[in-house]
Amino acid sequence: METYTSRKDWKASVLFLFYCLLILACSKPETEKAPIDFELSQLSSEIKLLLTKEISDITYPEELKQFYKSHSYNSIWHPLRNDSLKKLALIELLFSAEFDGLNPTFYHANSIKQSLHKLSNDFDSLYKQLAHIEILISDGLIALQHDKVFGRINPLQLFGSNYMLPIDTPNNFDIYAPLDYKYFKKTIESPSNENHIEYQKLKLALLRELENNEEDIQNIEVQALNTIKLRLNEPFDHISELTAILINKGYLDVKDSALSSSETYNRKLFNAVKNLQEDYGLHPDGVLGLNTILALNFSKQEKIAQIQANMERCRWFKLQSIKTPFVYVNLPEYKLYLHYLDSIRSQKICIGKKKPKNYNEKLSKFLETKKWYHKPVNFETPQIHSKIRYMVVNPKWGVPKSIVMREMWHLMKKDSCYLSDHHYEVYQNNKLIDGDTINWDLYKADKQPFHIKQKAGEFNALGRIKFIFPNPFSIYLHDTPQKSKFENAQRSVSHGCVRVEKPIEIGEFLIRQNKKISRDEFRMMMGQKPLDQELEKQWETDTLLYDQIEDSTKIIFLDDPICIFFDYRTISFSEDDKIQYFFDIYGQDKLIIDELCRKQSRNTLVE
Repeated sequence: METYTSRKDWKASVLFLFYCLLILACSKPETEKAPIDFELSQLSSEIKLLLTKEISDITYPEELKQFYKSHSYNSIWHPLRNDSLKKLALIELLFSAEFDGLNPTFYHANSIKQSLHKLSNDFDSLYKQLAHIEILISDGLIALQHDKVFGRINPLQLFGSNYMLPIDTPNNFDIYAPLDYKYFKKTIESPSNENHIEYQKLKLALLRELENNEEDIQNIEVQALNTIKLRLNEPFDHISELTAILINKGYLDVKDSALSSSETYNRKLFNAVKNLQEDYGLHPDGVLGLNTILALNFSKQEKIAQIQANMERCRWFKLQSIKTPFVYVNLPEYKLYLHYLDSIRSQKICIGKKKPKNYNEKLSKFLETKKWYHKPVNFETPQIHSKIRYMVVNPKWGVPKSIVMREMWHLMKKDSCYLSDHHYEVYQNNKLIDGDTINWDLYKADKQPFHIKQKAGEFNALGRIKFIFPNPFSIYLHDTPQKSKFENAQRSVSHGCVRVEKPIEIGEFLIRQNKKISRDEFRMMMGQKPLDQELEKQWETDTLLYDQIEDSTKIIFLDDPICIFFDYRTISFSEDDKIQYFFDIYGQDKLIIDELCRKQSRNTLVE
């Protein structure tokens, strides 16, 4: 975010202005001048004249025109001339936007401060100056109030159809509420997100970073470490830099600086790195690889930017206002949360792969050639809001044509038994045919009349169960036979759908209110012993109960569909309120910060 006046600087300036005003008020002018009556009507005329012109850097010109017209162009802020305390409160309020991760420049903070300081004694120019200050103050307060409640950025404009989370709209928002001389400070300091616990935690974290005067120290060079996995007691040429960073970040004490003379990655450094890995969502194995090096090099400015991006997300989507029960997925954290009425359970997930680095370059080539094999893949999991309506036990997997063309076609042509060996079925015109008898050389990858499905079973890519909710991306939650992927710290490995670590736990969560099938019936259907003690005894002794294990495809509809949210937050807080940073896997933090820094115009809010 662009540089603006520091809190110490602007507070000092404001206090200086305040004391100057007091001195001027108490001092007697050397030459007495005849008092000139202040004409409010003349100020109103200047306000009206100014609003007929094109005013630069004003965010809400139409709203201001309508407001002042309905108030006969009367000034709201003229009492500030003789009210030093209110003047100080106003300037302090505008600069406090920084504490919400917003740039005070966009609310005219510096311009208003300087204009108030340079007010002319010449009444002819004074009215023009006051009219300009009037519009700046009103526009700044409206913009600040709006941005603190709804966010400065419209996520639909930034992410398009990939953002489906519910966002508040300003339909019932009183944009003119801050234009009250008596209560403007109270109005702006009490937006709806002030009661948002996560938002307040982020705000405190931002304040800590802004007040932290420690400078970042030299980073560890990463280019030579791309393939290195440094383990305990192995030699390392960057021990001194590693020690200094761990001390600077608070994972070692200053007294541990003697460790910098070591030539090996010793136990104390190893344990400190494990603690750092936990805070950055990495597997806490103490192994010093590329992602851990990136976490070590994570700068103060990067940390501030990440907090600012997540505060903006909180303004878009207020998770705390959602009523339980619901399912919540945080993509960068690789976690799914089941929100019960009285508790929360979490589990690991795998999500869609990030786009290739040269995605835009490949897309340009595809738009030029129109050839399918030039089209770049985008498997990034979108941000979704929907309702889980049913579960499919023992699902078949209808393989998307894009996967057939890109990943299976050459294998099918090379090995005539590839499909049957991997439990695939081939359909033509909805009729099952023998895929092993097809001469694939007669067809092109993008022009073949077949539809391929994988049979149900433990080997199926969707595992034993999938959870369906309507969305335009054909995304769903599902089990997976590749359980080892959950051991990885970075789990963006899928084609877009979300693989879940504990599918049966999710099924039990969804089935709680169902009348047609009980929780224990569902467990037995999935081959799990029931939770009821009497039924469990029978389950262990009566082999007939094993017949209830479902081996065919079965759909279970929910009596009450359950809300599900796919969110993207790169900061979370542990149960003891310890902040945890996650890698910005899809590069969305950068998009938000770039947009927050951009001076932007906004569509009118007035109907």
